[in-house]
Amino acid sequence: MCHGENGDGNNGMAANFQQEWHRFTKSDEELAESIRNGFQTPGKHYTAGAMPPQFLTEQELNDVITYLRESFGNEPKFPN
Repeated sequence: MCHGENGDGNNGMAANFQQEWHRFTKSDEELAESIRNGFQTPGKHYTAGAMPPQFLTEQELNDVITYLRESFGNEPKFPN
């Protein structure tokens, strides 16, 4: 998993959702677009590179967004 089991970015491999929880201030539609089409954070360089497009069903996509919001959407849930 690029983002790590706890969303910690896996040692710089991908975005650290524990510290960069502001990413989830996007709308569900914006998150869905980023997940479907892939995403590269401007000015950030991760060892895994840009997130590739994900080919998910609508239910899977909704489940991922729900998981992200519940786990990381408001404020960091894990110690830094």
